[in-house]
This record gives sequence, structure tokens and C-alpha cells, in this order.
Amino acid sequence: MQRSGLAALLAACAAQCATSRAAAAVLSEDPIEDTSTEAGVVARSFTFALLGDPLDAPGGIALFDLRIYAARKTPRWALVVHDQLTTTVRSADVLGIGAVGRSVAPPRWLPLQHDVEDGATFAIRHQVDWLYARASFGPMTMTAGRQPVTFGRARTWRPYDLIGTFALTEVDTEYKPGADAVRVDWTPDERVVVTVVAATGELEDDGDLAASRRGTAAVARIKRAIGRGEIGALAGWVRGDAVAGVDGATGIAGVDLYAEATITRTTGDSLPSPVVAAGDVVAKAAAGASYRPTGDITAGIELLHNGFGATDRADYIAVALSPRAGIGEQVFAGRWYAAAFADWQAHPLVHVAGAAIVNAVDGSALASVGVSYELAANARASLGGFVPLGADDAEFGALPTLLYAQLTAVL
Repeated sequence: MQRSGLAALLAACAAQCATSRAAAAVLSEDPIEDTSTEAGVVARSFTFALLGDPLDAPGGIALFDLRIYAARKTPRWALVVHDQLTTTVRSADVLGIGAVGRSVAPPRWLPLQHDVEDGATFAIRHQVDWLYARASFGPMTMTAGRQPVTFGRARTWRPYDLIGTFALTEVDTEYKPGADAVRVDWTPDERVVVTVVAATGELEDDGDLAASRRGTAAVARIKRAIGRGEIGALAGWVRGDAVAGVDGATGIAGVDLYAEATITRTTGDSLPSPVVAAGDVVAKAAAGASYRPTGDITAGIELLHNGFGATDRADYIAVALSPRAGIGEQVFAGRWYAAAFADWQAHPLVHVAGAAIVNAVDGSALASVGVSYELAANARASLGGFVPLGADDAEFGALPTLLYAQLTAVL
């Protein structure tokens, strides 16, 4: 039923349990001058086994990913390059599920990607994922090139993450796909930060150096620290949408509270949506709380109102196939969700993570658990699984059970 893209949500959730932080190989460093040169290779392998409906037989997906990186940083400027090669092998049994692996990148302008496919079960993708330069001029910093751009405070959902976000098919949330953008950060004083980002490209990266209005976004955000918290506001033009938002975070009695919300007015240039018409005003909001009862355990809850989601389960497939889902902007098909998560550092070398996501419209849920083990200072192994719950015509109930294994090494 929801084979087109929603099953790939399992892989996106798996990444959050399996991600490891790469330790850069520092070729040279001068702490006094605050300069460094780094280079290295991050090797990752991902294996997924999918069981049960909607599969007629068990299926599998294997990915091997090499990321070669180099960076030169000084107090005044920086140059960063990350080159990535991903090999994907799928069994014929999972072809109807859709792509589980690398996500669809945000609209891009620079022709820095090449794909090779051998039938439907084997594919290789080479891309320059990050390539940017940064320069600082007093309280102002400018960054230009293919760069990760992240806004938002929420953990599970980020209505603020408008330039580019992780799509359903992303298996690695450590490295966010870069957008071709120019960014300016201005700090007029230590409590205020103003950020302006302009990104351009086209929805189909065919290497012709073209850009389109539907692939272009310009966003400005201001953040201000107030007391023990922080507030912010955002406004911009995002792929045909006029968007404004507010956000905030604070801590009360050991509990971290956060929220972000956006109002979007669609236009005739907006990406189409099966549940929204041109000229509609659409709200998206996420709010959550996290608490650390001990130094080793973190737990939290989060709520989402997704104005671009469907209230009728019959519309789920259309939402999953829409262009907004194709670029990762639309992650879930429903309208209201709740999530709970917990992280436990069971041992200095062992980390356990669990989560549950509930679709409040149809009552379906997705439960997960993952365990990671530090094999060495530069290597980590992870195992986990996801169990869908709910009726066959519900968002999560129609998904297969997924088991995964990941191995990451920094060379």
C-alpha cells in the first residue's frame, strides 16, 4: 500500500539509533593560533532485512559508503570538502518498497553528482556532498558553496528546517546533504545572532547548471538569548511558499522545553500537495520536552501538527508520492503525531536508544530499539530493529518489520 516511500521511514529512524560520530584525522594543529588541517576517510556499511507485509518474501538491502574529507580552518577562513561514494545492492523482493538508502538531496545547482545503475538491484552514486568556503569579518561570517544548512530545535520533526532536511530514505543523519547556498551570520552582540541563507537549484539534478523558482529559497532568522532561554523568528520565500515562524527554548526544573512553528502561504509557484490548494495558509508546529533523571539517561516526548499531512488515510499514498515528500520536506503522511524517546549510556562502550512514534489520526505506531558498541576509538557497530503496529490500511501498520546492522570506521 504505502510502498512508494513510507516504508523508507524505517531506514530514516534507524539512522538516529545507529549514527556514530566520526573522529577527524588531524594532520596539523596550532591551538594557540586556532588553526588546523584535517583529512581522512569514513567507511560505513549498512545492512537492512525487511520481513512481513507488504513483502511476499523476506528482502534485503546492503549499502557501502566511503566519505573522503579534507578541511583547512583558521580564525579568519575555512575550506571544507567532502566527497562521497555510495554503493547500493537490493534484493528483487524489496523493489516495490522504494529507495532505502541515500536521501534525495535538496534542490542543487552545481553539477557535482553522477549515478550508475545496473538494473534495478545495483546502483553507485558519486557526489561532492560538501564543498564550501567560509570567511569571517569581525562580527560577520560568510559561507558560500555546497553546505549543510540546519534550522530548528525539535528532535523528531523540524518545521523550521526549510532549506534542506533528511528525507525518508536517509540512512546516516551525521552528514546532512549539502545545499548550494550563500549564508551570512551576523552577531551584533553576544546575545543576538542574525542568519540569512539563499539557496538555489532545480528539483531534478541533471547537471545542466540550471535553477528554477521551485528550487530556490531565501530565509532570514534572528535568535536572541533571554534569561535562561532563547527565542527566535524566521521569515522567507521557500520554493514558492511564503513562510514565517517563531521558536523558543528554555529550561525549567531540569526539564528542557522547546517549540517551533511555521505558517506557510502557498502560491501558484508552490510545490503541489494533494491536501493543500494554492493560496491556502498551512500551519506546522512541533513542541517537546526532554529530561535527564541521571547522567546516563535522557528521555523525552514530542508532538507534531503537520498541516501538509492528510486526515484521511486514503490520501496517504498521494502525500507520500508528492514532490514535497520527494525532496524530504514532507516526512510523514498524517496530520498529528506524538513521539517518545529514551537514550541510555549503559556502559562507556555501550549505548542503547529506543523510540516510539504514534500517528494520532489512525492509531498506528512504530516502535524501535537500537544498541551500539564502540569496537575501538575509530570504529562502532550497531544493531537494531523496528516493529510496526496498527491496521493494514494505517500509515505504520502496512510497513514491514525491519532489522538493521551498521559498521562505521574512521580511517
